[in-house]
Amino acid sequence: MKKSLLLLITLLSSSLINAQIIDNKTLQPKMTTKASIMGATLIEANWYDSFTSFTFQDAKYKILDVQARFILTPEEIDSFYGEVKNRFSKNEYEEKEGFIFQTKEGTAIHTNFKKSMGTKSLYIAISKNNVVSLGMYLTEKQTKKLFNDQSK
Repeated sequence: MKKSLLLLITLLSSSLINAQIIDNKTLQPKMTTKASIMGATLIEANWYDSFTSFTFQDAKYKILDVQARFILTPEEIDSFYGEVKNRFSKNEYEEKEGFIFQTKEGTAIHTNFKKSMGTKSLYIAISKNNVVSLGMYLTEKQTKKLFNDQSK
C-alpha cells in the first residue's frame, strides 16, 4: 500500500512539474524588432502579448558568444521608453547622464546618454544577481526601431 501511494504521489508531482514547461515552438513572438549596424544585430526584441524579451551580445566577451537577456512587461516598456524619449528630446547631456530602471523580475537596466558629433546615443547595460552584462551604444533612430516607435 505504501509503495502504491508513493508511486501515485510521484506521478502526480511529476505531472505538475511537466505542466509548467513551455515549448519554444508553441511560444512564438507576435513581432520581432532589432537595432542593427551594417547587418550586425546590436539588440533584438521579441514581442509577446504579456512581455517583451530583449537579447544582446555581452560586450565583455570578444571571443565567446555570450547572450544577455532581460524582460519587460508592457507597463515597464511604457515607463522605460517614456523616460528614454524624454532624455532624447534634450539638446545637450550632462556628463554621465542616465538612469537605472528596476524591473519586476529583479533586473536593473543601467542607461547612459551621450551626444557625439551631433548624434544622440543610448547605452544599455543590465545587472541581475551581481552579474553585469554590457551592451552597445544605440543611436536615437536605432532605439526607435527597437521599440517600434513609428513617430518622427
